[in-house]
Amino acid sequence: MISVEKQYLWPFFLTVPLILVSFASGMFFRGTDNILIFPHLMAMACFAAFSLWRGREQVWELPRGPLVFALLAYWFYVIISISWSTNTYNSTLFAIIFSVLPFMFFALVVTPQPLRWLQVHMGALAVAVAIVSVWAGVQFFAIEPGRRVHHPMLNPNNLAVVFNMALFPALALYFCARRRALMLIGFGLSALFLLAMFTTQSKGGLLSFLIVLAVFFIFVRGQAGMNWRRIVAIAIVAFSLFAVVHAVSTKSFGGSFLEVVAPQDVESKTVSERKLIWASTRHLIQDHFWGGTGLGTFTYFYPRYRHPKDYSDGYFAHMDPLQFWAEMGVMAPVLFYLVLLLVLIRTVRATMMCAPNSLERGWIYACFCGLLALAGHAHISFHLYMPINLFLAAFLLAGWFIATEAALKSSRYSLEAHHNWIKMAIYLTLLVIVFAPMVWIARATAGVHYLNQVDSLMQAGQEEEARLALDQARRYSPKNYSSLYDVEAKYRLHMLNAKRQNMPPEQRRKMYEEAHNYIDRASALNPGFVNLLNRKALIYFAGFPDIDPKGRDKAQTLLEEALAANPILLDVRIGLAHMYFIGGDKDKALAVMQDLYNYPVPKTFTPEQYQAVVKKFQ
Repeated sequence: MISVEKQYLWPFFLTVPLILVSFASGMFFRGTDNILIFPHLMAMACFAAFSLWRGREQVWELPRGPLVFALLAYWFYVIISISWSTNTYNSTLFAIIFSVLPFMFFALVVTPQPLRWLQVHMGALAVAVAIVSVWAGVQFFAIEPGRRVHHPMLNPNNLAVVFNMALFPALALYFCARRRALMLIGFGLSALFLLAMFTTQSKGGLLSFLIVLAVFFIFVRGQAGMNWRRIVAIAIVAFSLFAVVHAVSTKSFGGSFLEVVAPQDVESKTVSERKLIWASTRHLIQDHFWGGTGLGTFTYFYPRYRHPKDYSDGYFAHMDPLQFWAEMGVMAPVLFYLVLLLVLIRTVRATMMCAPNSLERGWIYACFCGLLALAGHAHISFHLYMPINLFLAAFLLAGWFIATEAALKSSRYSLEAHHNWIKMAIYLTLLVIVFAPMVWIARATAGVHYLNQVDSLMQAGQEEEARLALDQARRYSPKNYSSLYDVEAKYRLHMLNAKRQNMPPEQRRKMYEEAHNYIDRASALNPGFVNLLNRKALIYFAGFPDIDPKGRDKAQTLLEEALAANPILLDVRIGLAHMYFIGGDKDKALAVMQDLYNYPVPKTFTPEQYQAVVKKFQ
């Protein structure tokens, strides 16, 4: 007979690699067209299957309490918000991403002996974050000295919050560990994570760390290891590392941080830009107060409300709860803050129930402060849209829940069955629930993979290969993927222009009509995307004058509409100016081009390059 100890040790040989694969692939998430989202989520689903399997042999112990029900309510609301979204594909994708936190939380806490299960996998994640921290140091000191570090993530601020979430458990290990070896490991990890966080030069990350650090010290000051010798040691290391990073960054890091936190006669660019984004987002919310525009659609609707002096990329509101409201309606931030409030209340209750020097208190605040660093920084950035942040937060939430559970001596619901076949039926049902979304993700990933090949193949003149890739994309993609129909229209537009002289009139007319049908389908699935108006205008222009004698006028009307909705669309602006220019209205063409000076010049052009383009219309 297999011993219980062996039975619970063997899964680690499989589950630890799964966690590391999920972590590694999640760190590279860059947006909706990133195929690494599939291994990130699939590894999580497989990990959950192993967690549930362990409960099948004994009993699943379900957590209880107001927080659990609030978390489930928030999760349910995110999922049902897909039903009224303007772009159900994006909303489905982000609903699955938003599910990472509650999904992994329950996968970690319902398994038998959850503390041991959590400790092993958090240890593996600590090693993984340490490796990323070393890589951050290599980038900062050797590859691009002094530059803000962000690889492998999209943004330095996103990377900073990863280090902040790992930093507080490391500090807790340093101050709370009773064994010298663990204390030294905690000290080393704390120093490494501090250095890595500094190399991102994230002002918000540093501010959030300092605020949360005060909370951490207030509530763990009773720990046996919280003595002046340890405090001075880590403080000296922290100040030394900050000074080194500040010096290598040509003394810009400290100065830019002071510009944000200290009162200034002239408001810093970061602060003023955030205020403009938030004000514009509030205008968007006024028009979509109750239901929002749809999860994952902010970037499509925001240009209509964008302030002319907003120099951001326009993908995020840089305040996640505000963006929740814009995308999912007023109930999204209400439920989000309800979860935060219940976490705070449970933390206070647990603090009152455990002694100041108890290990439970140390680990409650290790995890709570990691979560607080994420939640606080998410109010000036876009961390809750990054699946890796939600993934790491799930481990902290599970650790915090188990620690508060021990302090409060709270009980759980036991889900057990007296017959093995009933247990197996329950387990298989849970597996279907876990893996069903993975089927959709697999199809979406395959569709993205093939669709990403089409543009380069068309530009290389390989129309047949592009057609084959597009056919494969159609085979796998979900039917609500608007980009599929946009690229179908783009392919036909390419053929209309490339084969203009050789294509028979009947075939040309058929392709022209198909292009319009596809772009209309794409617009119906993603009505907020202004760029689709530009594509339709180009199709009209491609059919002028042989197919549609009024095609140029129709194209001009659409370009005017698109430019009014998004004034920084450079292709639209140049196209409209070209329309006016060839129509003989050179003054209007020049005015359209010069109007961009009222807005941030797109990053694809330097101001000098754009000035050269403007001169062509003079």
